[in-house]
Amino acid sequence: MDKNTKRLRDLLEGGVSVGDFVGYDCLIAHDDDVVLRLTGGFSQLVPEKKPMYRKPVFDMASITKPVATATAAMVAIEKGAFGLNTEISEIIHEAANLPRVRMCDLISHRSGLPDGIPLYKTARSRQDVIENLMRVKPTRPPNEAEVYSDLGYMMVGLAMERIFDKSQKEISRDLVFRRLDMKETGFVPDDTLRRRAVATELQADGLPLIGIVHDENARAMGGLAGHAGLFSTTEDLLKLTTMMIEGGEFKGRKFLSEETVRLMTTNQNRAINGNYGYGWVTKRSESMFGELCSDQSFGHTGFTGTCIAVDPQKRISSIFLTSAVHPKRKETSINPYRRAVFDLAIEIGSER
Repeated sequence: MDKNTKRLRDLLEGGVSVGDFVGYDCLIAHDDDVVLRLTGGFSQLVPEKKPMYRKPVFDMASITKPVATATAAMVAIEKGAFGLNTEISEIIHEAANLPRVRMCDLISHRSGLPDGIPLYKTARSRQDVIENLMRVKPTRPPNEAEVYSDLGYMMVGLAMERIFDKSQKEISRDLVFRRLDMKETGFVPDDTLRRRAVATELQADGLPLIGIVHDENARAMGGLAGHAGLFSTTEDLLKLTTMMIEGGEFKGRKFLSEETVRLMTTNQNRAINGNYGYGWVTKRSESMFGELCSDQSFGHTGFTGTCIAVDPQKRISSIFLTSAVHPKRKETSINPYRRAVFDLAIEIGSER
């Protein structure tokens, strides 16, 4: 075992031993070349202890936002389906509480909507959740402040469904995952993927969720939502981060324009003291970004314990997926581990 492998294993096994997460799958790559990959811990502890699968499938939680929803939206914009400045009420007429809120405002968390509301508590169906969402009023005018909002991305996902007359599963598959050869990424995983899915929180019956989305609003929507619900693997996610590093190219084909990639990965909210691009969050100290990454770095985290961090200048991807909400929901942040992993990724990448 070389020194870098040992350093990473000691860090991750330390997280398992103290219970900060149950298991992990960590991949570090330079371009599309995997330079270090470690998988360990457990896929579940309750009702029985199982070792981590060789190629585990994780509930990506909020990483759904940049990987599925924002990427599909930007592809759709390039295809002319709508514009960044298109108002949401032009697409969803029931969104009457959001006058002058544009798609770009929703995608960059500056719409004025609150961060999150448990819409599922009074909903008996997906349509109930949608109707509850349409009744939510903004807490401030658009473009006044950056407020990270699940609700905004729920709106974006629904807008895409209206435009394409397809489910979010079909939209993200057709616009993103098939084109990037991401065969093990999608909403509502099939039985094959579910057998490798990592467990999340225990439910009232004492059994964990496995292959069923953890986020309650997304679950009430049948697992099809713009803010959460995606399942994926480290290998598939590397295909997307490599495309971003390559300025929108994938295997010699243009997937997105360089300008679109720039808009997604650079701070669009600087004027309101924010950090979000159109999908990804840019470098800020309290999140997944370590000390060694460049100012061009971007990434995203998910509540279940997932994280993607990318330094396009150094061409490094750090894809660090953990099971941090099994067997129960935890409030302790695992960002210190994320920063340490990204710093180690930069060190290893710089040696190549």
